[in-house]
Amino acid sequence: MASSIVFLVYACALLPLFAAREDNAPCVFPFTYLGKSYSSCTAVDSDHGRLWCATTRNYDNDERWKWCGAEGDQVPFQSPFHEQTDSAPCVFPFIYLGKTYNSCAAVDFEDRKLWCATTHNYDKDELWRECTTKEFGGNSGGQSCHFPFIYWGQPYETCTTKHSRDGKPWCATTGNYDKDRKWSYCADTRLSADPMGPCHFPLRLNGHSWTTCVTDSSFDGEPWCSLTNNVEKDNKKVRCTASEPCSIPFTYKKRRYYACTKDGSVGEQHWCATTSNYDADKKWKTCVFQDYGGSSKNKSCVFPFEYKEKTYHQCTTEDEPTGRSWCATTSSYDKDGEWTFCADPGQETNHDGKCTFPFKYKNNTYSSCTRDGLFWGFLPWCSLTSDYNKDQKWKFCSYSERKIGH
Repeated sequence: MASSIVFLVYACALLPLFAAREDNAPCVFPFTYLGKSYSSCTAVDSDHGRLWCATTRNYDNDERWKWCGAEGDQVPFQSPFHEQTDSAPCVFPFIYLGKTYNSCAAVDFEDRKLWCATTHNYDKDELWRECTTKEFGGNSGGQSCHFPFIYWGQPYETCTTKHSRDGKPWCATTGNYDKDRKWSYCADTRLSADPMGPCHFPLRLNGHSWTTCVTDSSFDGEPWCSLTNNVEKDNKKVRCTASEPCSIPFTYKKRRYYACTKDGSVGEQHWCATTSNYDADKKWKTCVFQDYGGSSKNKSCVFPFEYKEKTYHQCTTEDEPTGRSWCATTSSYDKDGEWTFCADPGQETNHDGKCTFPFKYKNNTYSSCTRDGLFWGFLPWCSLTSDYNKDQKWKFCSYSERKIGH
């Protein structure tokens, strides 16, 4: 019984506004809806962006309405195609004049506006719609999508059709729909033939188990996650959003974090906040523990490296417009121009103990705490055994331990 109630709560949150009865009376202009005056048909709070109007002066009082489309309804768009069906969502991929399109197209349309077919074959069915370029409707007033977001405890890196009426893709407009219940319908221009849905963690690939987005088997070096529990069989992947970097340190439930964490996540997923205070801003991203992207395609950082005749011993945000950390993948960016985005700061250790000096890390021996390597520069760390390469046990250094060896 409890599970049925939960389902109904989520499903009802995605129902369209119009519970009132549609009628066949003509549009009345201007009309009032939610205290605002409209002098033409509108797509506000409408399924799939379909235009509607009130059939009385005040929808708020009378709740009388109809879909627009009849002569005199003031639909502000004239179609160059044979027929428009704007009540159906875009279908990708679709065929137009024998060519396959995986996203909205600007071909053969006045002013090169974007459009899509609402069936897989426009040549056969001649059904289409003009693509929306901004989010619309929902209970957030058409605010932009926030990726990733949590819905039913799962992280979504894309729009989804889960529990959506008529299959129209939607997104949360905050990082956590389960808590905030804010959403919009997705702009058609966000959609493509790629699969949609939540990331599935842990991700099992090549005998390894991951709780972050990965770059292994990525054709362009960008991080991705699986949409099923068997990506090697199903091959359903989605690219992970990486438009904002981790903000280190950040506050979550009044605790300070200096690395990605699994605290509060579902499926052992690692995440970080993208502002200094998750408690206040609710902004976050799925972590990536591998270097990714850039011009070198899956090559790892090389330290130290030269950039503009300056030596760097750790990742930098210098000259990077999005604020993400990057590094060179050879000893000289100035000479070779090879670089990659840096992995997010690794999981905080659960190990307790004292630093062991000296210790080996990669090909170097350290007699004091270091900022080198996986933990790239946020706090000094040390190995808890004499060989980190073998045992991989570590912790952040205390203030007194940082002084050892100096």
